[in-house]
Amino acid sequence: MIPKAKLSLLNNVDNIFNYPQSTIDAQSIDRYEKNDLLQIVRMTATRSSHFSSDFMLKRVDAGFPNVDFVRFKKYPLPGVYNQKTNHAIVNLDITGKKEVTNVDGRELYAIIIYAYLCKLYTIKSVDLREWENISNFISEFMVKTFGKKYGILADYVEALPKLRFITISYILTSYFGQDQKKTYNRAARSGASVKDFPHADIDTYDLTNVRDYIRLLSDASVFPGMTVSELAKSIINRFGIVMLPFFEDQMRFMATIGAGSIGAGDLFPLHLEKTNSTIYDKIIGLVKIGLR
Repeated sequence: MIPKAKLSLLNNVDNIFNYPQSTIDAQSIDRYEKNDLLQIVRMTATRSSHFSSDFMLKRVDAGFPNVDFVRFKKYPLPGVYNQKTNHAIVNLDITGKKEVTNVDGRELYAIIIYAYLCKLYTIKSVDLREWENISNFISEFMVKTFGKKYGILADYVEALPKLRFITISYILTSYFGQDQKKTYNRAARSGASVKDFPHADIDTYDLTNVRDYIRLLSDASVFPGMTVSELAKSIINRFGIVMLPFFEDQMRFMATIGAGSIGAGDLFPLHLEKTNSTIYDKIIGLVKIGLR
């Protein structure tokens, strides 16, 4: 599936760029700072035991072809794919540092991996057969992050199957481009069915849209009273703004988990494997294949 054009939870900023190289060059770092960057990343990759180190060293030695290092002050994410040039774009402004030499090496490394994964999963979507792992991971993340606040733990028997049903349908529709009504049979693996939502007509919710996903979770009394603004505020406060697109776009989901696995800095959520280590390892396995 083609990633979303805009990111709703980030006030509809572009999810993919379509800028000419001249526009990118106007915001790019100079060659001296690029040389500093290469040295920092080479040193970090050489010392790293992360599965991406060989991938990164090859790109460093080649001077990061097809990657642009820029400072876009108004763009809130560390990486993006530019469709017009087929380049990955690394947004160094997100670090808050004026000079690349002041950026932690591992954080810089993670930002570059994030940008590469944005390009990778824009060009080639995750296989549809992975829908169950992704939907289960997000369901468990929602329970661990919001379950206590919204009382799902007190109504586990009824609320959990509903959460899983809604999330499966949402992931299949929003992340994989499946017809919403045709997702309900797969979603029934949750132990719930459309008949279990007498007060919320699921067909009236657009599950390509993360805002309707959140609204349905509230209206179906899974997370009663949850709003988009409350979810966004909670996620930003606990995990950072980079985590928000994780909930609405397959490409951003994969890039966030992949970059987060490096365990660097404050930009990316740490310890996502604690959500469900078995599923996490399967998702990371896909990232490993992509970065060979």
